[in-house]
This record gives sequence, structure tokens and C-alpha cells, in this order.
Amino acid sequence: MTPIFFPHTYLSHPVMEAVQACFSPVVLYQPSARHVPPPLREWEETGQVELRVPIPAAEEKLASLLKDFRHWADLHRDKHGIDRAYFKTRRNGLPFFDETSGAWILADLKARRRHENPAVEAHLLTARLLLCIAQEMDVHNDSLTMDLQRTDAMEQMLFRQLSGEEAVAHLKTGALRIGLDAGTDYMLKERIAAWAALAAADAAQRGPDASGIFVTTSRSVVEHVTEPSPAAVKVFEAAGVPLKGGRSKVMQTWRRELLEQLITLVHAEKAAAAADTLSWPAVPFVADPGGRATLRVFLFPGQLPGSLLRGALFPADDRGREDAAAARLNSTVVAWVD
Repeated sequence: MTPIFFPHTYLSHPVMEAVQACFSPVVLYQPSARHVPPPLREWEETGQVELRVPIPAAEEKLASLLKDFRHWADLHRDKHGIDRAYFKTRRNGLPFFDETSGAWILADLKARRRHENPAVEAHLLTARLLLCIAQEMDVHNDSLTMDLQRTDAMEQMLFRQLSGEEAVAHLKTGALRIGLDAGTDYMLKERIAAWAALAAADAAQRGPDASGIFVTTSRSVVEHVTEPSPAAVKVFEAAGVPLKGGRSKVMQTWRRELLEQLITLVHAEKAAAAADTLSWPAVPFVADPGGRATLRVFLFPGQLPGSLLRGALFPADDRGREDAAAARLNSTVVAWVD
């Protein structure tokens, strides 16, 4: 069983480092086979992530819609970004909509209600479009963060030289610290809804190898999925997980034993009781940790992945329903890496 990172489709470099300290590999859904960011391709080649494109169809139309959106964004951009005042006057009526071109579907995710029944193809295309736009924003933010950190490192090196301190060969990032969940709150509910549509289209999640382990680095995501689930409970916390040395034998052993416990948990018929009897592995000592992360595991007993996501979107929904797809699962866990 491979853990699934959610609800984002891109891993920034700091997020990748923290996630890999606890889980390797992780599944990462992609809204398009054409628009996979280069870092993700590199991490796929090294076996650190498993990229899945649940809906590889309609790539031409998706590319056309992305082009329409970029053109519209350029037309309504001011010095602070896209003109928010324009959004307030238009509300859900986005200006580049044209029913003949199909671009109207961008608003479907925001405006639809459960009693509506839009075409499945339009709904999935809407979800993919939103995730593509969000992914571009995430990639851009990651690039800015890396540039800021490099600038910060160079400033510190210059300060050391001016103050007469001996320069170090491997200068660590200094005062600049950017949280792993920076920027993850933006359109969170829409992201989760779009990501859930993608996950529902994943054939692997409808088969015997369905994963019940979900990973995030966002506090807001954890709060969003736990609030409508009163039975959710934190069953494990590991502080001081080393960010470096992930390929060492002790860290590989720790990750394997951790994953085994989580798999046992999602398969247990009485998961809450089973959580109290599990032997959670202790975080190993690494001489040069290069920073540390905290792992918190939340159990959703008796709740399967699909119903968990539906419950986060529609709290009044009947979370007891689930396809026979994940019949081998009895519960879901959400692992928060911070």
C-alpha cells in the first residue's frame, strides 16, 4: 500500500524533503499528463514519487482552456495580481466564459450544488482545470521560495565574510524559514473537491490495492477533514524525525515499520482498539539530521477514503456509503507532516 499525498498535485522542495523523511514513495495525482512539472519527473525517476494521471483524456481541450484562462488573467491583472475588485463585481460569472468554447466549466466546481447533475465529463474537466491552475501557482511559489532562500544564504555568506568569520563549505539556510503549509489555504475547499474527483477516477483506488493512507503537510487540510468527523482521533505522534539521511538503513527501516503499522490500522475491523495495541517504531537517531519534522497520525475509524472526502465537502452527507472498491479497507488514516 502506497500513501497518497493530498490534496495538492505538486510538492515543493521543502515539502518533498519533509514528506520523504516519513514516507517514500508517495502517490501524487496529476491533472494532466502534458503539464507535469520537471521536478516531479525527476523524483519519479528516482522512485521517490509515483505519478498517477487518473484521467489522461481530453488533453487538447484542457490545454485550450488553460490558454483561455491565462489570456483572461493577463487582461485583468493589475500591479497586485489579478484584479480582485473585478471578481467582486462579477462573482461567479467569469469573463472568459463562452459556452461554445466550453470554458464556462471553470465555474461549475464553485457554483454547483449536490442536487445538480452536470455531465461527468464536464465536471472532471472542471476539476482538472482548477488543479492545473493551482499547480502552476504552486510551482511559481516554490520557485520564488527557492530564490529567496538562495538570496538569504548569499546574504549570510557576505555577512560572514565582512565580519571576518570563516566561511563554511555548506552554508545552511539562516533566518529565512517558510512553513510547509505556506499558501496551502488558498481555495482549499475547491482544491479538495477537485482532487476528490480525480481520486474517484483512479482505477487503483477502486481495486484491491486501494490505499487508505493519506499524507498532507497542511494544518488547514487536517482541520478541514477532521472537523466534520467527530470520531477522528490522533493515534500517534513522532517528533524529531530527521530530514536528512532518508536513504540510510535506519531511516528506511523506520519508514517500513511505520507503514506496516498504518496498513494494519486501516485493515483492522476495530481500528480504534487496534491503535492502542500497535507497536509504533521509535524515531531513530541520525548524527546530522539537517532539520527535523513532526509526524501526527489521525485515525478515521470505520470511514473509508471516499466517504471521508465527501464528508469534508458535504458534512451532512451519508458517510456510510462506499463503493465495493475499497472493500479490504475498514478505516482511513491521515498523516500530517509538519
